[in-house]
Amino acid sequence: MFPSLNQCFLELKAESFVKHIQEEDWNRIQSLMPFPFPSFIAKSEYSAAAEFAAIPEEGMKALDRYVHILVSNKNLLAFFWYLYWKMYLGTERLTAEQGFDLPDLDFSGEDSGVFYLLLALGMIPEMRAWHHKLGIPEEITRNTALELQAFFGNYKRGSNGRCGLYASQLSWLQSYIHGGLLFRIGRLEFRLKRYERDDITVFRNQETSQVVALASSANLFTSEGFCDAPSARHADENYWPAPYYEDENFVKAFPAHPSGKLLRKQICLDKCVWKKLMDKTSWILDMHIPAGGGMSEEICRNSFVEAQNFFAKYFPNVKIAAVNCFSWIFSPDLDLILPPDANLVKFANSCYRYPVASGKMEGIWFFFFFKRVFDPLTVPRDTSLQKAVAEHLEKGGSLRSSGMFFLYDDMKNFAGRFYYPKFPENLLV
Repeated sequence: MFPSLNQCFLELKAESFVKHIQEEDWNRIQSLMPFPFPSFIAKSEYSAAAEFAAIPEEGMKALDRYVHILVSNKNLLAFFWYLYWKMYLGTERLTAEQGFDLPDLDFSGEDSGVFYLLLALGMIPEMRAWHHKLGIPEEITRNTALELQAFFGNYKRGSNGRCGLYASQLSWLQSYIHGGLLFRIGRLEFRLKRYERDDITVFRNQETSQVVALASSANLFTSEGFCDAPSARHADENYWPAPYYEDENFVKAFPAHPSGKLLRKQICLDKCVWKKLMDKTSWILDMHIPAGGGMSEEICRNSFVEAQNFFAKYFPNVKIAAVNCFSWIFSPDLDLILPPDANLVKFANSCYRYPVASGKMEGIWFFFFFKRVFDPLTVPRDTSLQKAVAEHLEKGGSLRSSGMFFLYDDMKNFAGRFYYPKFPENLLV
């Protein structure tokens, strides 16, 4: 007989997560667990997945140790099966919010994070089967699987050298399976999808090749041209709207400068001259930057070109408008924190940035790997980057998220500040 929901979560000290589970679903999923345990827990299966994902030897040894703990603890095993079902077998996936509410499982000792590493490795056979169905080369599949190695490295850096994986990163792994078209090509990852966002509409002048992104949402903007998420708005800020108007002949809207700020100057585009290249209906390559590895201009350009060749070969009927990303990595605040020759700063300035609804402390988890509450006075300052970010935030600075794009037709010309000289300054006069 499997453990009851309340019994299991009381024993595992997982009260913060139990709110996400209905007892009826718990019982149904537990009744489906193979006896005596899921086949993936067999050494032949999890070790093959770990080898494919290039998990280091120390991680392999930790997995072997932890599986013995897992199969001997009925509550832990029941919890593992429930999450495994949610992530890989059921129809309702693990959400990012749920991931942050997962317990630390500290009672299982220094290997507590290995529980989530083992769970994450279940993605590998699912991804391999999905890629095989699509006809994707194994080289791309192996390269994409390295995300698990990156997550393993995050955990090791944030937990004083221990093996495992942060529970909060589990939900992302579902992006590679269940029909997801997310692949690592060279240094970067690219997901084929619709843009779907209302943040911007992009136009190019067919005579001069100038490019401009126009705010097309109902967002409100700060005096500096940023966009605070509703939860981050401040009563003292004088927010202003940026209405968008378009008919068959003209577009009237407010332009975003490539540096990432919206300018408080409405401009008018003649659609006989300006061609729309990207809006919420467009297909894009949604870019993700895995942890680890260099970010030089040459490495990134090579990744862009390889991605173009890959998607032209395996998805030839899709017209792609741009590479796009929404992340703290493109925050204009990093220009104030990092030196101008830092790879992240140079990469961001090579793209066309634009404001998106954001909090003022986005992405700081990736610098410090804290669980919930951020305190700049107590976070580690072991690296120069951690020190610089902590000091910036301690002084009242922010770290916003920002959007970026690089038009598909321009990708072979990826270079520093590419869109700055193409911005139509003449329309602001």
